[in-house]
Amino acid sequence: MEILQFQGLEEKLQKLVQRYELLEKENRKLKAESEKNQILLAQANAKIAKLQQQNDALKIGAEYLSDGDKKMLEYRIDGYLREIDKCLALLDA
Repeated sequence: MEILQFQGLEEKLQKLVQRYELLEKENRKLKAESEKNQILLAQANAKIAKLQQQNDALKIGAEYLSDGDKKMLEYRIDGYLREIDKCLALLDA
C-alpha cells in the first residue's frame, strides 16, 4: 500500500517539475519579449520627442511663411503625426 502511495507522490512530483520547467521557459520568453518591447518603447519615445521638437520649430517658423509654404508645412506635420501613430501602434501590438 505504501509503495503505491510513494509511486503516486512520485508521479505528482514529476508532473509538478515538468509544469515548473514549462513555466520557467514561458517566463524567460516573456521577459525577453518585455525587454524587446522596452527597447521599442524607448526608440519610439525618442522618435516622438524628435518629431515634437521639429514640429515646434516648424510652428515657430510658420509665422513667416507664405500660404503655399504653410500648406506644405501642414502636409509635413500630418506626415509626422502619421509616423507617431505608427510608432504608437507598434507599441500596442
